[in-house]
Amino acid sequence: MSGRGDKDIFITSPVFRPEKWKEFLAAELKRLNNNEDIHDAEIMNK
Repeated sequence: MSGRGDKDIFITSPVFRPEKWKEFLAAELKRLNNNEDIHDAEIMNK
């Protein structure tokens, strides 16, 4: 662990919850490609 949560999430998430991590990344990429606000993101509404 680096002590920086923003970095650690990219190290640990793929190991502990790989399917949820893939879902998050796919949803985030879709959101970014559509220029959607983070508050309207699919993952936030689950």
